[in-house]
Amino acid sequence: MRLLIAMLLTSMIGFAQGLPPLAGFYLESGVLTDEGLNKGTPLPDGTDIFIYWDVDSDGPDAEDPLPPVGDKGGMANWSSFSINSADIGGKPGQFLSDPLFTTVGYITDPPRYYLRVCLPDRQIVSNVFVLKSETAEFDVTDWTVVKEKCIPRQDKPEKLKQIEHE
Repeated sequence: MRLLIAMLLTSMIGFAQGLPPLAGFYLESGVLTDEGLNKGTPLPDGTDIFIYWDVDSDGPDAEDPLPPVGDKGGMANWSSFSINSADIGGKPGQFLSDPLFTTVGYITDPPRYYLRVCLPDRQIVSNVFVLKSETAEFDVTDWTVVKEKCIPRQDKPEKLKQIEHE
């Protein structure tokens, strides 16, 4: 009985802190190319798409890291996936993130993420998504070409903090 009560209390604490987000990212309404959306040469299958954490809530910039990946609180289950248009029966340059993106145990603060493709002489960056304690799908159709190189970098796990709930 004590074990049952302890399990119930633990789950109630988890709900009070907010369930972690589940987010699927896809591109169905267009084609991602070397010049952004629907203009230029479609990016081939296997091109890496990285998810970045907007740690300072000021939009995409060079200071933002990939989220730490692991099994400790606040860590993500992945930080990149590949364009997979053939696997999903789509047009070249289309994708679906699989599995869904999530963080362990709670939502990170800030809960702001975006996608970035690093090409040899430029990067293609999506708009920012705010994740919540829910399952969400994002058709990623807002992309900006930035004429700077990018090198994916992962941040240190100690920077993780959770959103405080009232």
